[in-house]
Amino acid sequence: MSDTNGREQSFWAWGYADRLPNNDDRRKLKARIENQLGFPERPMLDMPSFEDVVLPDARINIPSDLESFCTRSKRARAHHTYGKAYRDLVRGFHCEFETPPDIVATPRDETDIETRLAWATTESIAVVPFGGGTSVVGGIECSGEGYGGVVTDGWVRVRPRLSSASEQLGTCDLFR
Repeated sequence: MSDTNGREQSFWAWGYADRLPNNDDRRKLKARIENQLGFPERPMLDMPSFEDVVLPDARINIPSDLESFCTRSKRARAHHTYGKAYRDLVRGFHCEFETPPDIVATPRDETDIETRLAWATTESIAVVPFGGGTSVVGGIECSGEGYGGVVTDGWVRVRPRLSSASEQLGTCDLFR
């Protein structure tokens, strides 16, 4: 997954892939933690490689009217499998992605959202909101059991349209 500037996001951790620590920095951090916390020496595991990720095949195809904003790419599906709780990072680090979504959608507007929801309802497809992917309680995981498949939202490109900041602030008594 790349952002709008073309930077690649980590498939398993927070942030950008190019910002993860290199092996020299990891060795220094390992020694510091072991020294400060009194942990016995532990082997340093190799950083995960996206080439080591194996995903089950997607169970559903993208309908033609959703193709312009949906993908079944391996990277998008892996990136949207988990949130960012510690257990999610550990599973991602070990390339354990047993239940990825079948499709990742990045709707551009309300029409895309309506179209996707109508299709999912008709076909009994689970729809999981991903948002920023920061769930730390397993809230974005869905095995799809009982459904024909799972579709999740990627980085939603839809922005609220407000006529003014005062309209937005006016909806909350705290700001009046």
